[in-house]
Amino acid sequence: MLGKIVGSMLVIVACGGGGILIGQQMRRRYDTLSEGRRAVQLLQAQIRTEGSSLPEALRETGEHCGGIYKEMFRELSSEMLLFRGEPVRSLWGEVAERHLTEPYLKEEDAAQFVLLGEQLGMTDRKMQETILERYLEYTDHELAELLTEMKDKTRLYRNLGFLFGTFVTILLL
Repeated sequence: MLGKIVGSMLVIVACGGGGILIGQQMRRRYDTLSEGRRAVQLLQAQIRTEGSSLPEALRETGEHCGGIYKEMFRELSSEMLLFRGEPVRSLWGEVAERHLTEPYLKEEDAAQFVLLGEQLGMTDRKMQETILERYLEYTDHELAELLTEMKDKTRLYRNLGFLFGTFVTILLL
């Protein structure tokens, strides 16, 4: 009898944990997009106020941001400074594909970031600022939608997980 009770509790907790995990994945995506937005804002400020070239601006931005963007911007800067004749868009795409592989990010998130790099490399400073501004608008929109979705669905997923665990337990007993 004690084995059934312990087993039942483990099933309920495991299913509830799955629901909690889905909510955490949404939170991690929100945090990563927020971090990316902050990194792009720093990049925009470097280009606007310092008048830095793109490799210099990427290096400086990499020094001041965190997470996956720190390493990605540092790597981009060093690759661009080596200048092997590759266009910026191909370097940006390769580096972004290596770093934006987290399972909680949507394909569209990575695609928008790659598109940002494709457009940045072949424009003047004013156009770069415009392109960065468009990416910031995209992230603002995604963050607002995600925040609304998190408020609505985090509790729902957690409760559904526990309810599903209870349902499975009842079926097994």
